[in-house]
Amino acid sequence: MSPPRKEKVLVVGSVSSSLKALAAKLNTLNTSKSGPFDACFCTGPFFSSNDDEVNALLDGTTVFPIPVYFQDIGVPTKAVGKILEDATNPYNPPPPNGIIRIANNVHFLGSKCGLTTVNKLVVSWIAPQATSAEIETVRKMSNHGSYLGCDIFLSSEWPQSILSIIPQETRVKLNDATGTNDFSDVSTFGDCDIADLAAAVRPRYHFATTHGVFCQAPVYRNIGSGGTAHDRLFHGTRFIALNGVLPKPDKDKMKKWIHAIGIETLTQMERGVLLKEAPNTVDSPYTGETFEKVNASGASSNATYGVSASSARMMMASDAQSEQFRWAGRGVDNNAQNKRRREAMESNDGPDPNADTLHISGLNKDPGGVINPNSILGAIANSDAVESVRLPPGKAFGFIQFSSHAEAAKTLQATSGGLSISGVFLSLKWAASSSSGGDSKRPRKEQILEKDCPDSEMLFFTYPKTVPAIMFQECAENLRKLAEKLLENAINGDGASEDRVTAETEPALVVQSKLALGKGFGFLSFASHAAAAMAIAAMTGGTDGGLVAEDEIGSQPVLKNTGIYWSKAEKFSSSDQQDIVGLDFQRVRYPEDPREDCWFCLASECCEKHFIVSVGETAYVAMPKGPINDNHSLIIPVVHEKKGALCGSAAKEVEELKEKLIGHAKAEGRELFVFERNIATKGGYHPHVQCIPMEKEHAKKLSEVVRFACQRSGINMREVQNDIGVKTIINNLEEGEGYFYMEVPSVTGEPKKLIYVHQRGDKFNKVPIQFGRELAAVAMGSPERHHWKACVVCKDEETSTTMKYRESLSKFEEEAKKV
Repeated sequence: MSPPRKEKVLVVGSVSSSLKALAAKLNTLNTSKSGPFDACFCTGPFFSSNDDEVNALLDGTTVFPIPVYFQDIGVPTKAVGKILEDATNPYNPPPPNGIIRIANNVHFLGSKCGLTTVNKLVVSWIAPQATSAEIETVRKMSNHGSYLGCDIFLSSEWPQSILSIIPQETRVKLNDATGTNDFSDVSTFGDCDIADLAAAVRPRYHFATTHGVFCQAPVYRNIGSGGTAHDRLFHGTRFIALNGVLPKPDKDKMKKWIHAIGIETLTQMERGVLLKEAPNTVDSPYTGETFEKVNASGASSNATYGVSASSARMMMASDAQSEQFRWAGRGVDNNAQNKRRREAMESNDGPDPNADTLHISGLNKDPGGVINPNSILGAIANSDAVESVRLPPGKAFGFIQFSSHAEAAKTLQATSGGLSISGVFLSLKWAASSSSGGDSKRPRKEQILEKDCPDSEMLFFTYPKTVPAIMFQECAENLRKLAEKLLENAINGDGASEDRVTAETEPALVVQSKLALGKGFGFLSFASHAAAAMAIAAMTGGTDGGLVAEDEIGSQPVLKNTGIYWSKAEKFSSSDQQDIVGLDFQRVRYPEDPREDCWFCLASECCEKHFIVSVGETAYVAMPKGPINDNHSLIIPVVHEKKGALCGSAAKEVEELKEKLIGHAKAEGRELFVFERNIATKGGYHPHVQCIPMEKEHAKKLSEVVRFACQRSGINMREVQNDIGVKTIINNLEEGEGYFYMEVPSVTGEPKKLIYVHQRGDKFNKVPIQFGRELAAVAMGSPERHHWKACVVCKDEETSTTMKYRESLSKFEEEAKKV
């Protein structure tokens, strides 16, 4: 299996509205041999008061070829201020992950301090206006037991004490380049809050700007949980400072303002590779000895001897919070929101002494999909005591189960009966007991032993409460890989040779995983009972299962205390996992289709020619089997090839037919949703483009459905500006890679073009086969039509529907010729 693809990223210094210069540089680099790039991150002020540059960005004159993200808003113009005001309006849906779209491919990371995932990378940032409360929120997120670190950390100012690891001769050059003496005093230079946060989030790359000079510090070790580099092993950090964006090229290396990196995401790296220390690595600059000591000489009556400035501020903030009135909110006393929290809490006095579950409501206020089990865990101080977070799909409420009544009561009191997550207020109260008395916990099912299921090919796995919901799917994939690896080792006698048998070549070793939607358990499916028995014994050390052995966990400490047991569940097929994560489609088992030849090759016996609408020289239009509506059609190249319909030998005619179908849909007062999934499947694949006409009210809803589904399923769709950009991406795909492309109708009249590139061997982020159709079904309010097999009718009706569409399309062509 090929290694995970590296994300190709550009990072630039302060933009300060030098937008045209930045766009020109990105266009040049993106079309060079080094490109294309996945994203650009900007550190330092992004806007200034230059209205002309900003207006050119907002009206589409200045165009960025790749997504650009920035953390410091700078000095926003009135137009930008209006965008920010609308995005943060509590009556409007919150932006996805809090990231605010300023213009096409230009995004503000939103909060003044944060930690999130952008383009598969874990990114953290801090802006100059960040408050101590915002910094503390990110610190708490980084303290979670499963947190490994972040890929990129952005700050405008340099961190305090960073000069302590930069050689003296380099500091002299920095002073000469800037004409200052700023880089001489190691103890006072830089910002202590940034240093404190950098130590907490443990970035692999830390970028800063502000001082108008380029500098690259030696790689430093991240400190462990106890404050030294020896408490726990972590990866190293590279600190890089960049100059601001220059309007013209400058060969002076000290004025470098753009930096390119190819980075394999931290969550996908092998732990051994991640922890491999770079040459000349130094100790962390952020220890008690190198932080600035506030008033260490005792010059002030408010001295905090031996404590760093950032630590002193956090301690004072903590003291101030402890003195606040019991019902006071975060910085606001006795407002209406706190009153609601108090009433919610006081209305539930006298709960069942055995109750351990809180009821959470208000999820209907979250149309943007920001609230999920992981964000709820992040908002709870004692999240380690949370057993599970259950959010029933489509409901406005959920449940948080704790390890004990005391822990649940502690949360209820600490939150004053409510949580505020990304601007969404959620109410907390005791959940109703499942019985009038006694233990409200549901009794655990008795463990199934191998003797109870001698023919089973399924194992059941369950995560410990320390695994956050956001990692459920990733851990399931890691567990599947571990099972396959152990089977391979057993077959090959743990020996490595050229003729080693692997799961890629031997079906008997293949393992599939299936995760219960939103829950911390799932199943592993094996090719035989013998394979399952071999795997459970290797993973747990016993034939009846148990916890995964620590010596088998290796580089996946998050799998510690994961249980593996036998299951009587029915063996599942790969098609069981083809639903959109989060849309909760009803599971229906359809019989396997007996056809083996390609359905779309005209010469094939399996090709049902009564579906054909029109035939061209290199491509033809046909109705699909089980259409979602009466004019659902396919554009199919005549030649069966791997390249895909959009860029294959029939691309020109495919594009012409697509434009014709778009015009036909508009003539009927509808919009056309176009998509192509060109990712290899087990039985082979004949490329084709799906075209679904939708009523305008449904088309308006589609964009939100797409955003929600992609966010929940981890499919990172990339917006491109034109067909040239689409073809460039597709033509640069490597052998074994595929893509999912769609054109989503928009209010501007021009469809939004989105593409996702699927990496070879990536089983974790594979786009479901029915993904595009499921999106349309939800937007149209007909989720029951998400699978084609649910819409199959008799052949006579199929023929009749095709004839009506053929006549309608022919009439449209005749009318178009008259114009």
